[in-house]
Amino acid sequence: MMTKAPAKKPKVSEVHQKVDSKDIREAQKKKLEAIVFDLLGKPKYLSLIRLSNVYSDRWRVDIYCETPIKGQFMPQTKITDSFFIIFRDNEIFSSDPAIEPKYK
Repeated sequence: MMTKAPAKKPKVSEVHQKVDSKDIREAQKKKLEAIVFDLLGKPKYLSLIRLSNVYSDRWRVDIYCETPIKGQFMPQTKITDSFFIIFRDNEIFSSDPAIEPKYK
């Protein structure tokens, strides 16, 4: 009498798709950036927006703008707005300071 060989278990990689936390963070950054600009408006002389995941759902958002300086050839780039944000479920849970419309 022949016995059947036990069924081969699939590898974990075959069952579950690998989720890259870097991809998740990038998606969160894009969503958070869009929400911040919707609430704040987009500065005319925007140079850079830096979104840093401090830990877990806490983010630091710094907005850098170019400001012309009288008598100088090159404008100065400085942080014009900065927020500490708790971002949960693709929504801003809280912001310090509060994000209020500033730019058109």
